[in-house]
Amino acid sequence: MRIELRHVSKSFPHDGASLEVLQDVSLTVAEGEFVCLLGPSGCGKSTLIHLIAGLERPDGGVVLVDGKPVTGPGP
Repeated sequence: MRIELRHVSKSFPHDGASLEVLQDVSLTVAEGEFVCLLGPSGCGKSTLIHLIAGLERPDGGVVLVDGKPVTGPGP
């Protein structure tokens, strides 16, 4: 598997509270597989991509690329 998300969650502060954008998301993308993320504005598509790219860190769960945890942006 190339990309794997296991029980990933992410929240952001909003108006003095916490806004949960992703909750318990699990996803596996195999090498050579084509995936498209669809959804309305504000549903978490960009946040999910930022987590996979290492631009954001999940509040819970783990993001793996090639079996290794994503800890930051790659080269």
